[in-house]
Amino acid sequence: MGVSIMKPTGWVTEEFLVREKDHGDWMEVAVSTQSSAIQLKINSSFEAMAYTWGSCGEDVDWRSWLLDTDFQYFMKKMFGYGYRQFSYEKTVQNLREAAMEQHDFSKLDEVMEIFDELDEDMGEHEMLNWIEGHLDIFGYDDWWHLLCQEDRPDLRSFWSELWRPFIEGVQ
Repeated sequence: MGVSIMKPTGWVTEEFLVREKDHGDWMEVAVSTQSSAIQLKINSSFEAMAYTWGSCGEDVDWRSWLLDTDFQYFMKKMFGYGYRQFSYEKTVQNLREAAMEQHDFSKLDEVMEIFDELDEDMGEHEMLNWIEGHLDIFGYDDWWHLLCQEDRPDLRSFWSELWRPFIEGVQ
């Protein structure tokens, strides 16, 4: 058993250092291209991330191609669904609406008392267990969609404070 160590060939790499003036956030960006492929590696004060797009089209310029990406597409490539996080507030709002839809108005006060059990420090798994224990209130079909997620605030800040100014600035 062993390994082969080779240097990649045929890639053209450009490197950048970006510093945000007000908060001191930074990122190092390495963009490599080969034919229609784009490889992006970022090390930043927010997090490290990387992705390789194997085929971005013929004669594509990485600058304009990456400029056209939106937050969700970009972050899903970088982190999968890890760019999202559990939202307690949105989940509780969803649960309350589901409970109101499932029950007669005359029983609503009684049903809504169950929400007194909730603790805003509950994580996603604790909330999932709580919902499973109260399926009679929310209904047994498609209850899993009641859990809500939202974009991670740190990655939203990275996007607006570093990434967009960088990708717009290199055009």
